[in-house]
Amino acid sequence: MEYLNPIAEIDKIDSGELITPDKAYSLKSNGHFYCPDYDCKDPDRILIPVISGKGNYFFRHRGNFTHDIRPETLLHKSAIKWFIDQIQYEIPETTFEAYSVTKQSVELDPTKTVCEFRRLQTIIPDVKVISSNGFEFAIEIVVTNDIDDSKKKLIEQFGLPVIRVDLSKFYKKHKKECRVDKEFIDSNLDKLMTDIKLKSWVVPPSAEVAQIKLNWVPIEKKPEPVSANNDVGCLLAVLTVGLIYLFRRK
Repeated sequence: MEYLNPIAEIDKIDSGELITPDKAYSLKSNGHFYCPDYDCKDPDRILIPVISGKGNYFFRHRGNFTHDIRPETLLHKSAIKWFIDQIQYEIPETTFEAYSVTKQSVELDPTKTVCEFRRLQTIIPDVKVISSNGFEFAIEIVVTNDIDDSKKKLIEQFGLPVIRVDLSKFYKKHKKECRVDKEFIDSNLDKLMTDIKLKSWVVPPSAEVAQIKLNWVPIEKKPEPVSANNDVGCLLAVLTVGLIYLFRRK
């Protein structure tokens, strides 16, 4: 039997503190557990840790509120939570007309990191971080629904540079584990969240901010190649001058 609710949040709704049913069961006398799905049928989002007759631990909803959680919930919330207490983060490169911002690690101020575990009901990014020199940017985690034009318009209203972290391929390859296995996700999270190939700018920093806050290099302009037509023209000019010189000597 596959149980519908393999994970819960502890202490308060959308706390980001995830717990498995076996661990929750030992705390059930004084713990409070909540459905991580923001569209939970129960307005209070309460989950109850129970054990089956075969000794399997799982969560159940109250009364008629039974439902499955969104399949990407565990991976998405785990990826957001990864940013808590991070002191360094590598950002991808981006290019302007005259210079390029290199791939680089920025020092973060973890006391100013803000993680948002709720649904995007207002204009709030998944994660907002600030570097030690004041470079402020946001992170959006993609698991199943990529950033389309309508969501990009919302993201642009953050008023911040935004990096997209694409976990969709990992999710498609490990759908079951990403839905139910917290230990599996935790064991892969550092590798995923530090992979520069999974990061891209949705909204790059402005040129003014990048020049002040980030490392950059000027773009060297290559000399324009001499076209074949110019070569032919030069050759004809040399031949013409030579012929005139010969006729004058005669």
